[in-house]
Amino acid sequence: MPRTDPNLPPRCMADDCQRPAHARGLCSSHYQAALRVIQQTELTWEVIAQSGMCRQQAKAGRGRCRFARRLVGLAQRLTGGAASTEAGDSNDIAAGTSPSCEAT
Repeated sequence: MPRTDPNLPPRCMADDCQRPAHARGLCSSHYQAALRVIQQTELTWEVIAQSGMCRQQAKAGRGRCRFARRLVGLAQRLTGGAASTEAGDSNDIAAGTSPSCEAT
């Protein structure tokens, strides 16, 4: 049942989960579970969002937070500059961040 009080934080989109949403409409536990499946299979966040099991990633415009930029810089140093820096790329997913690093 949808929550109607706008003062309450949104709940996780996973069935029967009552925890507050963290990212992409999922609580931290379900977000991490989805991330593990993505890393181990061909599944992508876009496919999950199209199925209605999570929300689309926030649109670009706010950019990465300082923490996410530092993670990308670290990845680039470790890979000799080969890490991609495009918004919404696999570095965001590997870091567990959205481009804005804010809960949705």
